[in-house]
Amino acid sequence: MTKKEIETERNNHNCARNSDLSLQERLRKYPFNVAVQIQLISFGGEGIINIKGDKFIFSPSDPVLLMPGETEASKVQYLKSNEVKNLSAVQIDTLTDILYNYGFAGPIRAERTMECYSPQHAILFLDNTGKAVAFIEICFQCSQTRKSSGDIFLGERCAQKFDMLKAFFKTAGIEQGFREPAHGK
Repeated sequence: MTKKEIETERNNHNCARNSDLSLQERLRKYPFNVAVQIQLISFGGEGIINIKGDKFIFSPSDPVLLMPGETEASKVQYLKSNEVKNLSAVQIDTLTDILYNYGFAGPIRAERTMECYSPQHAILFLDNTGKAVAFIEICFQCSQTRKSSGDIFLGERCAQKFDMLKAFFKTAGIEQGFREPAHGK
C-alpha cells in the first residue's frame, strides 16, 4: 500500500455515525428483543464466563453467574464485590446507539486485533424471571468480546467504539476493572 492508502485505511478505522437506526429498530435486534432487564457488571478480573451446555459460569474463583438449567438456582447469583447496574430505558437507548449506529468511517481492508483477553465486564440480558438468557463479555484492555450466542451482533468494531463503551460503563456507575490497555494501545 502507498503512504496515502495507509493513511486512508487508518482514518477509515475511526468511528463515525454511519447509521440512524431508531430505538425501536435497535431493540428488535437479539438479545435486546428478548431481554426484560439489561445489566452491566464488573467482575474485577476474577474470571471469565464459561459456557458449558446451558450453564454460564464465571471462573476460576467463586461463581458469579450460574445458570444450571431450569431449577431455582437458575437465577443470576453475584459475588458481593461485583458491581451490578440495571440499565434504564435512556441508558439502553445510549448503549444500542453506540453499538448499532457507529461504525467505520469508510471502507477498511482488515480489522485490528490484540491478544490479551482478560475480561472484567459484561452486559447481561435477563428474562422476566431474572434468568440470564444472554451475555456479552468485554475486555476493555484489548477491545475484544465474547458472546453467549453467534446471533449477537455488536456492530462494526471501529477504533473508538470500545472507548465509547468504556465511558458508557463508567457513566452508568461501573467503577471497577478498568486497566490501561496492553501494548500501549
